[in-house]
Amino acid sequence: MNPLASLTLLAIGTVVVSAAEPKAMSEFTTTDPKKVNILEDSDREKDPPVDYFTHLCPGLGGYKVIHEGGDLRSWINLVYNGKMTDLMQDTLTSCPGQFPAKANDTVEWRGYHKGDKFAPYAIIYRMMSSADDDKQTRLETFVVVKLDGENSRVVGHVPAKEGVEKAEAIADRSVQPDEVTSDKGDIYLKPAGGPAVRLTQSGHDSDPCLSHNNWQVVFVRDTPGVTISTGSGDCNATELLLMDVVTGKTEVLAKGKADDDVKKVLAGMSGPCFSPDDKSVYFNSAAWAVSNSVQQVVIATKEIRFITDGNSVLVVPKGKHAGKLLISRALIKTDKHGESLGRGSYLWIFSPNGKDGKEVKSTEGYTAEDYLKDQGIRP
Repeated sequence: MNPLASLTLLAIGTVVVSAAEPKAMSEFTTTDPKKVNILEDSDREKDPPVDYFTHLCPGLGGYKVIHEGGDLRSWINLVYNGKMTDLMQDTLTSCPGQFPAKANDTVEWRGYHKGDKFAPYAIIYRMMSSADDDKQTRLETFVVVKLDGENSRVVGHVPAKEGVEKAEAIADRSVQPDEVTSDKGDIYLKPAGGPAVRLTQSGHDSDPCLSHNNWQVVFVRDTPGVTISTGSGDCNATELLLMDVVTGKTEVLAKGKADDDVKKVLAGMSGPCFSPDDKSVYFNSAAWAVSNSVQQVVIATKEIRFITDGNSVLVVPKGKHAGKLLISRALIKTDKHGESLGRGSYLWIFSPNGKDGKEVKSTEGYTAEDYLKDQGIRP
């Protein structure tokens, strides 16, 4: 059987689990206005200036569902232990077109049965929106939210035409993260509780990184014999590829290219990592004699943008600096007398667009991994 076909079988059902592990199941609740507690609703006003509503709906596992909206848009928030999430922006931006709103009265909860109790770990619900065309074509999207108390977040979205099975696979795998590795030039995926599956067979692939929603892998493909001139000499051009591990579809995000402006040179690409919303990938490219560059590629548009100089990049996954970039830079420092201390590697933190950079710690050799460990954050 084709390895990708095997992978699809592993990915689309639910997660692969051992016999001792509980099976992922679905339960359902409603947002039907006739069956919920209406906190406020413009339908109850005579001449409201704008449509709006807030409905308290039943939930599971200690969660309450808040279905709210206005101006022809609606979304879901969750309340857990008296604290409410803020999922509006991520939900609305997950939907293409305009005027996204919840499409029906159903909320699907993915979880495990533990005795007579149901322990949910994700919800899935259907959104609708209108394409920006003459016909205002109806579009539908499944939105997937990973449950984590007040830190619950949108981890994926799937066009409804691709089936709820894919949304369920994203939900299931968000709670049992997979691992990706490379060996002898090929990329492997090890689903939680299952055997490793080979994703590629080129013999030239390395540096895999799994997306936060657990269904995309970005990796580097070498290009033996195809080189690009850089400030550090000739480097293999390389390509940056993205694979959907559910469907096996692979697309090129960036190809090696020469340019008179070293900031735009792409070659010897390495160390890719996803932004927290999985909409961009950051990576290193060969550039100057003593430093690489840090680049960003937007997945939807393939637009590539120079961020700064740096030899490694890592995105802060959570905490007060979530989404910011930890970048190791090769810098020359001086003592109080202005004498050079030589070139060293120093960790800086930048906003996602490369602005407002500042040194994290003046200790030479202090790494992004050191920072995350000191902050109690698991990479």
